[in-house]
Parts: sequence; structure tokens; C-alpha cells
Amino acid sequence: MVINILKYIYKYNTINYNKMPECSHEIKHREITSHMITSHIPILLPCLWWIFGYNSGTYVSHCIDKIMAAVLTSSILISAIYHYYYECVLCRIETSVLQLNTAILNVYMCYRGVHFRYILMGGGVLIILHSQIERLSNGDKETYERNHPYCHYIAGAYVMYCVYMIHHTYVLIDDIKEGIQ
Repeated sequence: MVINILKYIYKYNTINYNKMPECSHEIKHREITSHMITSHIPILLPCLWWIFGYNSGTYVSHCIDKIMAAVLTSSILISAIYHYYYECVLCRIETSVLQLNTAILNVYMCYRGVHFRYILMGGGVLIILHSQIERLSNGDKETYERNHPYCHYIAGAYVMYCVYMIHHTYVLIDDIKEGIQ
């Protein structure tokens, strides 16, 4: 199943690398307070809460959980760096890293016992996000600059949804433990 998901992601990666902007040796960058950069904060906050927040389970489960949170956080930071430098750095890997990480996040949600119905509902959010990114990528630069940050808000809602669903499995684990004792 995971292999098929990865093949799908690779096959339908629609970025045309020939359309990427030319980068000079002196790379321009956005202001750190620009909307494109600050719009990564809603994606990053649930990840940081997941890293530093509570979770239950065995030691191995705890370690896997924190590693998954760190991987998700690092992929969001890659995206922020990509946008900070006007899409001139990391342009060959940014989309692939985010798509791979999304697939891993969904597999991890299955591992944690999140019901498939909730994972499929999150898939609906991903379809909306993908269609918005495609629409903006095919438009002019001004439209992209103005509207792409809103895709980050949709992604932030998706990450918050996933972290909530994963955290909900901790509550279920604690309830089961209390019922046994």
C-alpha cells in the first residue's frame, strides 16, 4: 500500500522544473515578516505542540511519535526556507519532501489506530489543497504571491486535524489502561 502511494505521488508530481525561476549567485529573499513566511506558523504550531506535548504508550511508541513529529516539523521548515528565498533554493526537493511526509503521516495515523473514516476525511482536505496549489501554480506570479499563503492555512488546518486525531488515540489508550486496572 505504501509503495503504491509513493508511486502515485511520484507519477502525479506536477511541478514543471523547466518553469522554475532562474537564480543568480546573490539570492534575494523575502522579509521574515512577509505573509508568505508567517503563514507557515499555523502549520508549525501543531508540530511543535506534538514534539513537546504529552503522549502515552510504550517507550518505542513514544520515540516513534517524537521522531514523526520532528520529521514533520523539519519538512515544514524546508518549505519555509523554500519560500523565504523566492522559491530559488530547495526547489528540486520541497514538493517531494512534503508529499512523502504527508504519505508517511497518513501511514502513521493508521499505525496509531486512527479510524480510516477520519483519514479519508483528511484526504478530502488534501484534495482541496492540491487543487488550490495547482490553480495558483499555473497563474501569474502576482496571484501566486497573494494567494499561496492561504494554502499554508489549509495545510495548517490539516496538520492540526492529524495531530488532534493522533492525540485522541492517547486518550483512548489511557482509558483502556484505567479500565484494566
